[in-house]
Amino acid sequence: MMNFVYAAYGQEHVEMAVKSAMTAKHLHPYAQCTIYTDKSYDVVAEKAIATYNRVRPDLFNHPWMLANTMCQVDFLLSHGENDETFTVFLDNDVIVRNQLLEIPPADMWVTWRDNVGELSEQQPYNYGVLFVNHTVPAIRAMLWLEHRIMQLHPRRQKWYGNQIALRELVGPLRKDETVTREMGTFAVDVHQLPCHKFNWSPPTERLYQNAGDKVFVHLKGERKEAFNHYYQLVMNHENPQAKNSISQTEAS
Repeated sequence: MMNFVYAAYGQEHVEMAVKSAMTAKHLHPYAQCTIYTDKSYDVVAEKAIATYNRVRPDLFNHPWMLANTMCQVDFLLSHGENDETFTVFLDNDVIVRNQLLEIPPADMWVTWRDNVGELSEQQPYNYGVLFVNHTVPAIRAMLWLEHRIMQLHPRRQKWYGNQIALRELVGPLRKDETVTREMGTFAVDVHQLPCHKFNWSPPTERLYQNAGDKVFVHLKGERKEAFNHYYQLVMNHENPQAKNSISQTEAS
């Protein structure tokens, strides 16, 4: 089973999460989409039909970086260990542009970047796109991330804390490789995927594109103005990959 999971706070972000989930469902018809929210929100029924909303105000009574990770941990624990279950955790401003096809085996997959200057050194992995198999090592790793963010300064729990913790979990940049991380009480296999395909943000000077073969388009910051552009590209055009290929988890 394949899942796409979001955590959304506020009407604008819930609307984006629903649209993102619709692109995921459009390209992966057998997937389950879940949106964690702090309360119930009104959304257009035709957009929300493919989603399951999980209202958990208790999880949102924390700084955002911590709340987001707590929602992810809650989802993993509620589904338990199952090597046939695969979950994609996405930020609300991510559009699923192409189908997620075969990726190297691992417990977790993160996306690396080396093109954002000093930030690439401090935060080489972007948390906006994160994949996990429901293995014991992956669940332990997500619990480790949650605990580590709790230990950070309150300012970091509000912003960037999850990416700082992810860097500590994954270790040095090893582009496009699978690395076994020994974390004392557990070992987890983490594969590093390139942001330029699996977590791509278009340059602001060329914001409105068709995104080619990009799998996920991450419309961070001022790029959000193009969110509906990429949404319509997916929803109004058939994806040629969908006819001939399915992801590894949809085949199960």
